[in-house]
Amino acid sequence: MALHPAGYLLLLTLAIVRHLIAREVAPPATTPARRGRVTCGAIPCMASRVTLPICEFVAANRERPDRLALVLVAAIMAFSCCIVLLPLSEKVRVAALERFELKRWPLAAWMLFQPLPSMYNFENRWEVTARGPGPCPERIAGFINHHVYNRIALPQGRLRFRMCQLPARVLFRSTYRGTQVEAAYLVSGDANGRGLTVTPTDGS
Repeated sequence: MALHPAGYLLLLTLAIVRHLIAREVAPPATTPARRGRVTCGAIPCMASRVTLPICEFVAANRERPDRLALVLVAAIMAFSCCIVLLPLSEKVRVAALERFELKRWPLAAWMLFQPLPSMYNFENRWEVTARGPGPCPERIAGFINHHVYNRIALPQGRLRFRMCQLPARVLFRSTYRGTQVEAAYLVSGDANGRGLTVTPTDGS
């Protein structure tokens, strides 16, 4: 079974952190540790000219292992990798755009990656097409400056649909650096006439 791009990033980040923690390098004999301060000379990335916070964290975690801190740092690194790869990787861009249209993302991954990316990084548009005349125009289109699926999920959006003719076809389109993702839904009234039924479609 193919793994979601977010899963690959998380596994890669955990592997890097695990490698840093597990690697054993003898500290130099000429550099004694200061009292009350963790020495980072044993770590390759802590050369005399470079001081990286992640290396200080690894050195401190060797002295006093803290699994909770390790999990938090791994999560931060995973999120940072996503942000860095967003303009560089087509797959990461597609995955990020799909998250706001509720396409293919497992619920656990969708919840885990709530902090990023920001929906304001993307150009989001929607188009509503009704199948017949009624109290609302048969076609409505516009720009969305927030989560695109909120137009269907939030109560005020659902109320607007109830006031117009149904069923209606809703098309969401998100664009970022030449990458475009579309999601189409059919919105119709439910059996008791009080709510809405939202069905994913193929865009036709």
